[in-house]
Amino acid sequence: MMVFAKPALGGDGISFTWGDEDTSHITDAKGQFTVKRAPKGKLAIQGMAKEWKDSDYSWFRIVRDVSGNGPVDLGDIGVLKKRIKDGETAGKLGLHFKQQSPELSPDQQKLEVSFIEPNGPCVGLDIKVGDVITTIDGIDVVGANMAQSWVLINAPVGTKLTLGLARGTSISVTLAAP
Repeated sequence: MMVFAKPALGGDGISFTWGDEDTSHITDAKGQFTVKRAPKGKLAIQGMAKEWKDSDYSWFRIVRDVSGNGPVDLGDIGVLKKRIKDGETAGKLGLHFKQQSPELSPDQQKLEVSFIEPNGPCVGLDIKVGDVITTIDGIDVVGANMAQSWVLINAPVGTKLTLGLARGTSISVTLAAP
């Protein structure tokens, strides 16, 4: 995985350069990496497969407070496997979500339903405008984890998803043909 870090809110990003001879930002066999010149404070740490076009894996984003000097252990970082290959058609959920403000820190983001398509697969289910989805198939999609939601939702037609809602209930929905 190629990894980079930037302030979680505002500021310039620290990134890598394609073709850069220094590959310390690419995970090694143990999954370790180094982001040089990373800022301090609340950071959005993101990564994607080195061969992202041909990879079966998605990108990731976590938010961590980084302080002090020297190496920082971020702990294990999960990376989801894509449910469909590039170019394949994804099923339709029939939900639209409130747009996130660019001033909102990634750890404050949420999947809030803004519209339910009248002919979509969620019509008639116990979900309404304003509901916040907290899990998809048991995987946390709150805050910085919201980035994982798109990988989980982009699945083949006929895939059954379980959506956990902030109000303490869950619904099952089967993705429809687009």
